[in-house]
Amino acid sequence: MFPFLKKIFGEKQEQEKSLALGQLDDWLSKKEGQLSATLVGILKEAELDIKDASEKVQQCIDALKEAKLQNPNIPPKAYHFMQGNRESYAKIASLFLRDAVPKDIAMMNYGQAKEYASDFKALLEGFLSSSLRNYQVLQHFFAHESQAIAKGVKEMENAIKGMDNAISSAGLDAVSQAKEGCVAIRQKLLRRQQLEGQIVKERAEAKDILEKKKSSEGRLASILEGEEYKEYLSKKEGIRNAEEDVMLQERQFSIRFSSLEKALKKYSKLSFEHEKIISSYAEFPQKAIREDHSLAILHILPKLEGELKKGSLGLDEKRTQKSLDAIRSISLEFLNTHLGAIQKLEEKKKALQGSIAGSSVEKQMEEIRQSIQKSATEESLSSQRLAIMQEQREGISIEKDRELVESLLASAFSEKITLVIE
Repeated sequence: MFPFLKKIFGEKQEQEKSLALGQLDDWLSKKEGQLSATLVGILKEAELDIKDASEKVQQCIDALKEAKLQNPNIPPKAYHFMQGNRESYAKIASLFLRDAVPKDIAMMNYGQAKEYASDFKALLEGFLSSSLRNYQVLQHFFAHESQAIAKGVKEMENAIKGMDNAISSAGLDAVSQAKEGCVAIRQKLLRRQQLEGQIVKERAEAKDILEKKKSSEGRLASILEGEEYKEYLSKKEGIRNAEEDVMLQERQFSIRFSSLEKALKKYSKLSFEHEKIISSYAEFPQKAIREDHSLAILHILPKLEGELKKGSLGLDEKRTQKSLDAIRSISLEFLNTHLGAIQKLEEKKKALQGSIAGSSVEKQMEEIRQSIQKSATEESLSSQRLAIMQEQREGISIEKDRELVESLLASAFSEKITLVIE
């Protein structure tokens, strides 16, 4: 089969040449054109073999349909069983034959011929699978006729395999696969070029982010060194000092009432009218004085003093004396002095807070800090994106594709092609 191929490829004198990717495209197109006549020759010869084998199969199918049993004296049930399998096998074989032999095989191009060879293989597998049971049954009744059909189908298979092998031997498979390899190389080169462009763009964006971050840090440093910020810090310090002075004043006030704690708790249970305010002074005197707007404590303390002197609260002599001394130290002047000091400190704190609230420093600093944080986040994300793109770029290798193309062409033709990729 295909003896003309020996003449075409009988002698090989290896030639070497280096081609760029574009030049190789032209070389492959030219080679494809040169091989077109070879392909036509292969397909014409294959068509004759395939049609000859298919006609034999059809004759064998017809013979199976008309065949007579060597022993016609079989039970009716066995006869119906045989006839059903004969008709089924003949029908399946006829359908296979219809689909397996297209018109104008010799007019096919390379892609159609390869597709036909692949489709025939699938059709054959389907035929063998679906007809196996019928074929096995017919071995008991028409072994010669059914085997003749199988032999004819095998001749068709061999003719198509021979066609496919001849196409490969002619170098047409190598040309097709080399063209696919060139497409793969171009796609990889394009992807690498795209990644390089993205990397350049990402680096420029990263530079802008860094400059923006440095600018924000410079603005923040300028504010921190400015007089307005120093004044702002001074006021914040003044607020903290006022708060500490309030706490100190209230602590001193609480100490004055600490000796009265037990006496006040006991007395609160006797004075139902003022139980709540007395308990408040016993537990949190600094809070109680703020809520005691009428200074009711000044009317309560003399009554408490009377109970202490009567000994009705059950305190020992030492605690009673401490309580009496504490009561005598708490006067209207003492309370007013305390309240005045607290009021003055809180007014100072409020004034400082008001002046800070009207200052733009705090707002500017917060905006700048947010900008710096945003830039830091963008910088981190940009770095991650850049690392991913660089890794992808480094992972693109065309060496194996290049070697495959060169190997395909070297094995099929007398020319040793070196593919040059810049």
